[in-house]
Amino acid sequence: GPALYDSIGSGNTAAKIIGGLSLIGPVGTATLAATNLTATISNPYAKANSIIFLTINSALANLAPIRLVSTASGSFVVGLVAGTSLAGDLVFNYLIINQ
Repeated sequence: GPALYDSIGSGNTAAKIIGGLSLIGPVGTATLAATNLTATISNPYAKANSIIFLTINSALANLAPIRLVSTASGSFVVGLVAGTSLAGDLVFNYLIINQ
């Protein structure tokens, strides 16, 4: 089961963290190679219904819009938004949230 669980009424704060938060497992960094349109990331926390946040962490010259293409048990696929291309490899961070 979960390490921390709190259930309260709708619209109220269940948990408040002041200061830093360190997560191990459902977070990481990956690279979308300039020669590929997609990248498959293996992570045991990924599930078919995961919510996955992506943030780009590359030099300005290599920026391009990316999106979550698909999710599955143990992996997910990130790809370029249609009609875009990469000048170089694009590094991005991800955060997996499961409900």
